Amino acid sequence: MIKDTIEISSKTQLERIDHDCLSRVTIVNIRDSYLRHFDLSPLSNCTQLKVLDLSDNLLTQLDLSPLSNCTQLQEIKLSRNKLTQLDLPLLSIFRKLEKLNLGYNPFTELDISLLNSCPQLHDLSLNATNLTKFDFSLLSNYMQIKTLDISENPFGQLDLSPLGSWSHLEGLYLVSTSLTELDLSPLGSCTKLRWLDLCCNDIIKLDLSPLNPCKKLVSLELDGNPLTLVYLSPFWYTASDGLQKAVWKFSDLIMTNAEDLLTHPELDLGDAARGIYQVGAPIEGDTMIRYRLRQYLSDQYDADFCNFHRDLMEDYLNRGCSTVFLEIDSFSTTEASRLVPRILELRELENKRVMEFVPKPRYDTYDLSDIVSCYTVEKLLCALEYGVKVNKEELKILQNQFHRINIMVNWI
Repeated sequence: MIKDTIEISSKTQLERIDHDCLSRVTIVNIRDSYLRHFDLSPLSNCTQLKVLDLSDNLLTQLDLSPLSNCTQLQEIKLSRNKLTQLDLPLLSIFRKLEKLNLGYNPFTELDISLLNSCPQLHDLSLNATNLTKFDFSLLSNYMQIKTLDISENPFGQLDLSPLGSWSHLEGLYLVSTSLTELDLSPLGSCTKLRWLDLCCNDIIKLDLSPLNPCKKLVSLELDGNPLTLVYLSPFWYTASDGLQKAVWKFSDLIMTNAEDLLTHPELDLGDAARGIYQVGAPIEGDTMIRYRLRQYLSDQYDADFCNFHRDLMEDYLNRGCSTVFLEIDSFSTTEASRLVPRILELRELENKRVMEFVPKPRYDTYDLSDIVSCYTVEKLLCALEYGVKVNKEELKILQNQFHRINIMVNWI
């Protein structure tokens, strides 16, 4: 009886291998076997082959052409060999290929655009492959890449812009890629993103606010970077658990940023259109930092400031962003006053959201994260010195305050 799996591993010290009839074989696993040469010709009739694993060997070259009949192949593992080149155009044969691991090979040439011939490819590992640059645009938007690992390559810089259209992306690994800075803005469109690893780079300043829309993010790794400044959306605590956990690791740093801003007014507040307030986030339970930060920002809204930032603020408002920190009185007499109608329009929509919101109890508390970005909610929370999570009695008090300003919520 012919088995459907060939498995030879655990350092069997093979120099070569001969095969019998393998027409029913679906998995060939010959990893960690000291193979220096491997002729794939005997596998030419493995029409049912789905997995080929030759990782952890000593292969310096490999001819894939004998596998032209293996059209069912779904996974190829060639990591940790000594390959310097690979005929990637031959991969077009494998229309069902889903996973490709070429990591830890000293390639001298690797044209990733040739991978576009594999429309089902969703898991790609090119870590430690001697790449010095990586152009994400060379991979077609029509590909369904879910996981991409290009760690341990000395890029120095990466432009993530093309990733804005990678709607299937779930994991991105950029460990030890010599990055000194990185614009994460394109990842805001990757709403399925679950894992982002930026460990062991040289990043000093990082803006995490673009990750707020990534509600499925469960892991954000930043260890091993000489970070001195972390920018956050004021509403980072409404983001995914993964982002919150990463933020808490840098809570001391974030608090330092807030204090620095409070004591050094010459610091640039950043892009007013995206928040003006990309500084230390309000930490639940530490209300003094929250109020002092609000007061500092309010104090900066003089005529010069508002006029200088009015175009950025208009773009911010046109994208329907929160008006929570925009105090109309601060710039109603400046050229930025043309923004007032848009602010009022957005606040009407925010109030509608508040009235439609139904708080659900969990562990004797009610989470207001979904509406904390609304102007009236933020104002009342600050006035009452409440955090984003309130108990039943606090919720009732909050409801009464809304009724006083004609926002008729029905929570209790």
